Amino acid sequence: VYIVLFALMGVSVLAFIDKKSYVPKVANDQLFKKKSWFWYCVIILLCWLPLFLVFFPGLISVDSAVQLRQAIGEGVWSNWHPVLHTLFIAIPTNIGLKISGDLTAGIALATIFQMVVLSVVFGYVVKWVLEKTAKKWIGICFLIYFAACPVIACYAVTMWKDVLFSAFFVLAFIKIYDLVDLHGREYKVVLKDVLKIMPFIILIGFLR
Repeated sequence: VYIVLFALMGVSVLAFIDKKSYVPKVANDQLFKKKSWFWYCVIILLCWLPLFLVFFPGLISVDSAVQLRQAIGEGVWSNWHPVLHTLFIAIPTNIGLKISGDLTAGIALATIFQMVVLSVVFGYVVKWVLEKTAKKWIGICFLIYFAACPVIACYAVTMWKDVLFSAFFVLAFIKIYDLVDLHGREYKVVLKDVLKIMPFIILIGFLR
């Protein structure tokens, strides 16, 4: 159901993007201001908060249980599980562990870090959709979907490499789409544009 719903939303976005009639409306609308992105992130994050409290300090996948042991120095680091993702786990976990002396606090901090990253990404997607379509109802649908979909909320509080991988994959897709949309189908790759996308491609590669 959630996949079908998201697919229908995606089709709606592409349909409105093709019309190209939205440009004059964007600049004067409150929904398109830069500060709005912040509030989209906050709304999404607050909607996920109850699930975080239910599953406090967060859900841990089988893979992440191994990575967590590596993060706190009880296992040998290897690229069997992405080292970059293990690092993402290790930094907040060890900060929380050092402050409180409790591993639970460390895991909670790592979960919150992941939730913040995802909310920023999805907030950006909502902003991007609004800018591309200038249709408030489509942006609101995306915002509600990201904030209220239980599947997304569960993944947001789950320590797992696929979660951050998927977030950066979405950003890479958007950036590539923007390039093609800006330059047209006859677009020829230039170094400047490659450098814009490269950080997201690198993150995708090292997170999976």
